[in-house]
Amino acid sequence: MNSHADDSKLPPLKLSSAETQQKSAAKSAKLIEELASEAAASVDSTGLIVPEHSVRLKEADSRHPVRVGVKVTLPGVKSVGEVDLEISKDDLQLRVGRRYRLTLQFPAAVSEDHTKANFNPRTTVLSITIPCM
Repeated sequence: MNSHADDSKLPPLKLSSAETQQKSAAKSAKLIEELASEAAASVDSTGLIVPEHSVRLKEADSRHPVRVGVKVTLPGVKSVGEVDLEISKDDLQLRVGRRYRLTLQFPAAVSEDHTKANFNPRTTVLSITIPCM
């Protein structure tokens, strides 16, 4: 008996709306990729604290990064005036007096001229958005 003969009589398979949403989400899941995350502060070789931070790469597709997003938690910092931030096309360097220091290499070349940074004194989180070249 050939089971394939009856296949042509079966109705087409339909996905439920939940399955359709899951399929769509799977396609776009890689548009934002978390590249690095430091869950707890550590101390560098100079004795300064490397603050808790995360780095995310937003991509238009797998070959074209759009921007890099960095979030840094700086407990005890009251104003953005305390933060010294330097960004080049290759890396980010952040320093807060003799307390914090963070150096990050970017996963893609960035346009430092169009960087946006926002410090929230209530949460002490510095959010930085850097567009890729």
